[in-house]
Amino acid sequence: MVDVVSGLKDFVRARGPGGAAQSTMSRRRLRGLIRKARAAANRRDWGEAAGFYGRVVQAYPSLHAAQVQLGHAYKELGEFDRAGRSYHAALKLIPADADLHLQIGHLEKLKGNLAEAAGYYAKAAELNPDNTDASVEYYALALKLGLPPLPSSPAAGPQGLAKIHQDGRREPPAAVPAPVYREQATDIRLPHNRSEAVQNWDTTADTDEESPDTGPRPKALFVSDSLGTPIHARGIFHNSSALVEILRDMGFEITLVVQKSPGYGLERGTMNNKKRLSSAALDSYQLGEIHRYFNDHLFSFEWDHNNRYFQRVIKKWPAIVRVSQRLYEIIVKRYEFLVNTPPNKIDIVSAKGGHLRKFDRFRYIDRFYSTAMSRAGNDLDPVGISAAGYDLVIMDTPHYVRVKNILRSRIFTVVHDLIPLNDPYYEQRWRWAFLGKMRATLAGRGNLIFVSEYSRSLFHTLFPKHKSRRQIVVYPSIPKYWMERAVPAKSRARSIYLSTIARDRVGQRREQIRVRAARLSENPDARASLIKQLEANLPSWNGSLPYFTTVTSDEPRKNIGIFCKIAAEFVGRANFVVVGQVDGNRYMNYEPEMYPNLHFTGYLGDEQKVEVIRYSMGMIFPSVAEGFGIPIVEGALFGVPVICSNLAVFHEITSNMALYFEPGRPDELANRINEVLSNPTFYAEAARQLRDSVVRRFSQESMQQRLRRMLPELGILTRRPRRGLNVVFEGR
Repeated sequence: MVDVVSGLKDFVRARGPGGAAQSTMSRRRLRGLIRKARAAANRRDWGEAAGFYGRVVQAYPSLHAAQVQLGHAYKELGEFDRAGRSYHAALKLIPADADLHLQIGHLEKLKGNLAEAAGYYAKAAELNPDNTDASVEYYALALKLGLPPLPSSPAAGPQGLAKIHQDGRREPPAAVPAPVYREQATDIRLPHNRSEAVQNWDTTADTDEESPDTGPRPKALFVSDSLGTPIHARGIFHNSSALVEILRDMGFEITLVVQKSPGYGLERGTMNNKKRLSSAALDSYQLGEIHRYFNDHLFSFEWDHNNRYFQRVIKKWPAIVRVSQRLYEIIVKRYEFLVNTPPNKIDIVSAKGGHLRKFDRFRYIDRFYSTAMSRAGNDLDPVGISAAGYDLVIMDTPHYVRVKNILRSRIFTVVHDLIPLNDPYYEQRWRWAFLGKMRATLAGRGNLIFVSEYSRSLFHTLFPKHKSRRQIVVYPSIPKYWMERAVPAKSRARSIYLSTIARDRVGQRREQIRVRAARLSENPDARASLIKQLEANLPSWNGSLPYFTTVTSDEPRKNIGIFCKIAAEFVGRANFVVVGQVDGNRYMNYEPEMYPNLHFTGYLGDEQKVEVIRYSMGMIFPSVAEGFGIPIVEGALFGVPVICSNLAVFHEITSNMALYFEPGRPDELANRINEVLSNPTFYAEAARQLRDSVVRRFSQESMQQRLRRMLPELGILTRRPRRGLNVVFEGR
């Protein structure tokens, strides 16, 4: 939406009948009303906001952004007819605004007019094919009403793909119900303000004019146990790394909170020696210790206190302990050290610490994240941290942390998913700790960043009473490292990594057969005969076959066992490569010799992972629950077909351009794989369309614009965006 205030720049005077200038209020007065309306909307006082916007609309009826916000306010008040009149008044002024059609669709849906809502959603998707909200809403109604797929959907889901595959062409879609435009009344008076879906309307004006190239850089404090400890790289790690890159490009000076564990860095008692050293020498020493921590340590913490008597006190009188902890932190500051990070301080950086180069400074705090986890598990007081001097605080996932000395409106917490609350395989203590993190986050009353519309919708379902200050969806963006390598493989090219594992598999197979024979027979002669028989009859790894890959972690919800259920069907036809720290033997029932076409790589660095994905026949992601699904984006980025579970969030990511299967149906997955193997040329073209959509929707430049529209509301001026990276794709 267009900024109301920015819209005044080119707005001279409202014209009455015959072109005569109407009597209007002064521009200064008008700006004051808009500011009051915004403030009322931020505190969700929709009645007051509507009154202010109504006065703006009466003075400037052609200011369409004010009409839209008036409609939002009426909708929040439940006055749907008035909201519709305001929306349609704006629609006459900006008939090609996709987001406005989306909002009218939401309104009609609330009124129970599902067919009309579907029409507006379809129109929104037609005007802006990147509007995933419109597509997701349309398809949700299409299932209920039996509507045809959207014309803009290249594949229209698995059924559409199957139809195209049979006919060899795409049939024209049946007619989509057209939006019903009603005649609007002209009596628009004293209404209210904006909904969460478009609450960033007032900053969508071109921000480059307000973005300085010089002057002090805004400062951001980044709280992340994925980046600030040596936790194994997961989806959160990659999402946070990309978010840091976005903030750097926006001109932020970023400080990361890093855990100081025992045995690393200068201890409190040795800090008396710091007066004998220069600040540069101290920074160099501490920076070296930080990298040593990442090189040779894994993050860990204790659920219970080391002193069992104190642990009993915690269990018996937690409220007293919470109060004492709060007082203790006020009196005795937690030991920390601010470390500056010029790029020439450390010449040798391991792969585990490579991401640290992206930060300007570190808050090196004693046992910060481990203490937070222990306190969350025992329902104690959250760990406090001061954000004095910072313009922005980003917590890349809910943490058991209390941020002090900064406006709550400048605190943002990223919500990836709520899986720990309902995953039956989670241990009770982990679930309780996650709930504690959520409680601390919601008590902070800051802003929320969701990684998908699905995550936002689920959050509001589970926490319907929580009203955050601002909410925004910022999809996990593609890291620069991946964008630089986002060139699909040329035909007949093969993975070097996959060619090298063939040699290892020969020796492994021989040892596996020997172990199997020893398990089946204790007689040496019979065992030798059995070994020969098994070597002759059991198939071996064939590296010349096409392969499908998946990138995953060892969690039950990742549904890794489905590969073991379908592997036998594809022996001699296709291989399956599972990338990630996964105990493959456990899934193969400790009989890996029975799965000659299934390979578990263990952890791979980005370089090897990129190569494995690029040369694969397809990316398979069989999860039963996700908040986003980064492997889907990774597979699409390299132009390989994506086969994924039939989850709402995966439809949102792929815009219905992937192949889908029910995660509990191995036979459906096998059918999707057979489809790709039988017609690789067709599915390569479908994958190319998905790749183009992913690059456009999930680029860092796209996500950067979402943040740029919000931050000026907080008084944070960012730098002009750098020129985006142009990626040229070659055909496969």
